[in-house]
Amino acid sequence: MSPYMKIRTLICLLAVAAISIGCSQQNQSADAIGQSSSYDENWGTNLEAALTKAKEGEKLVFVDFTGSDWCPPCMALHDKVLIQEAFLNYAKENMELVVMDFPQRKQQSAEQKAYNQSLARKHNVSGYPTVIVFDGDGKEVHRAVGFSGQDAAGYVASLKKALNQ
Repeated sequence: MSPYMKIRTLICLLAVAAISIGCSQQNQSADAIGQSSSYDENWGTNLEAALTKAKEGEKLVFVDFTGSDWCPPCMALHDKVLIQEAFLNYAKENMELVVMDFPQRKQQSAEQKAYNQSLARKHNVSGYPTVIVFDGDGKEVHRAVGFSGQDAAGYVASLKKALNQ
């Protein structure tokens, strides 16, 4: 093999290695984004269980219908409000939290996917994010579609006003 061919082969190998490293880092970044925007132990995924707990504790149920890994307003609501201390402190005292996620890239069991879709149909969810607040009997007491960009304190104040608290 001529020196020219050796250099050319080496350049091709380096290019392939660089592309592979770049793709790997991009996938790790996407995973980190997905993990950072995940819901924590404060959030359940079963409306009926949350309704039972809410009725026992005389609380409301806050349900976030979201596309957590593809919907920019959903991600903004999550990051600016739903994981912030002002919201979580209010929710801890007043609500059971439920997330109905409709991801495109995140893994989700077939059962959870079917359950979420059935609830979205039942409650006429047609846009994301949709937040529905239920009383302990399962009666809808508040609905909001979209996200206006408020911070957590402003969101809580608006929610209290909508719920006449």
